[in-house]
Amino acid sequence: LYNISFIHSPVTPWMKTCLPGAQYVIVLREPVSGYVSHLTWWWNREYFTNYPDRACNYAKVPPDEKPTEKPFVCYDDAYRKKVCLDKLVKTMSSKRRHLGLRERKSDCSHICNWFSESSPNSTEDGIKALEQDFSLVGVTEHLDAFLLLIALQKGWSMDSILYRKCKLQGEAKVSAADLKKARPDLNARINWALKHEKKVYRWAKERFELLLSRLGPAFDSLLQEYKARLKIFNEEYLNKTSTNRKRWVKTPHGVGYC
Repeated sequence: LYNISFIHSPVTPWMKTCLPGAQYVIVLREPVSGYVSHLTWWWNREYFTNYPDRACNYAKVPPDEKPTEKPFVCYDDAYRKKVCLDKLVKTMSSKRRHLGLRERKSDCSHICNWFSESSPNSTEDGIKALEQDFSLVGVTEHLDAFLLLIALQKGWSMDSILYRKCKLQGEAKVSAADLKKARPDLNARINWALKHEKKVYRWAKERFELLLSRLGPAFDSLLQEYKARLKIFNEEYLNKTSTNRKRWVKTPHGVGYC
């Protein structure tokens, strides 16, 4: 039997059959930021997997070509952010593509289908499924606290939950706040379309933060220690493995990037 299994999947019958007595935990992501990231990180993928070794120089003759499309001869993260933000606005403004931002028959569409095989039809059903199937429901805003809680419960060391921070976009990253500033109307559209998913997320976040508030200063002290060790871990990894710290490389299994 597995000691631990990590997978992008709802709790399904095979899990209950093959993992008897297992504890299920889950981390939810804020829906609006997740939607923006889902589109824009993909557009930045080619840029970061081919991240150049030098900054763009527009003063020389001839000037460097801006990093709009491959091949990228130089990096300019501020410009790259503008490229992705403009593309996001154009895509969302298209009359031909609604990107799922429309009224749905189910009011708990995407987010609930990820964690429950029964495909809940309401936010209330979604929340009920979370309460029934999972012993711990966390949120990405408190990922480190979530991991530390599991480690403490299972008696794991801090070293066992150190992780590599992958696919970092730095100044090139487009956030929901960037879209809100550039196009408040499109930001409002996303928030309207994902209002039910946001309700489930708010429930999870408030519940998890209430749990954290009850743990007291001792847990907070451990959390700060963990964050400090995590920072050192990632710095040491980058110093040992890469001369171009921002470039993404394929993971050993060839599917993801880090």
